[in-house]
Amino acid sequence: MAWLLPGFFIASCSDVYTICTASTAVNLSAGFYKANSFPEVKRAASNFTITNLNSNTVIYNQFANLTDFYLVLDPTRDTAKYAFRVNGISQADTISFVYQTTTKAISLECGSVKVHRLTSVYATSNTIDTIKLVNPEVTNDLAENIRIYF
Repeated sequence: MAWLLPGFFIASCSDVYTICTASTAVNLSAGFYKANSFPEVKRAASNFTITNLNSNTVIYNQFANLTDFYLVLDPTRDTAKYAFRVNGISQADTISFVYQTTTKAISLECGSVKVHRLTSVYATSNTIDTIKLVNPEVTNDLAENIRIYF
């Protein structure tokens, strides 16, 4: 009987159940591309800074060699504005996202998340040549939503 007791304690201390394996993070995904290239070519930003103008918070500060970045959209708003500076250019661009927010059920184990549908994207053109909405659904799957050409 004594030999069963240690095995019982080992088994009871290990978690054999994974309750939620789905991602609950919802991020807008953006990629950088070389302007006027066909086929489209990914491009790295050598010095990238983005600031949330709604909260005056720096999200990325002089990050080097980024080809993609991610932003969290505020579910209590319907518009987000960011100052976008790349490659040391002194004049920042402004990017505005207009979106709708809804609740999406993931599972009983994971609960639900707030997801967004981009209805429009605007940008100034100091550095940005074009901004393109490629997937309006901002969910927990990390699919690319916008492409920024410069």
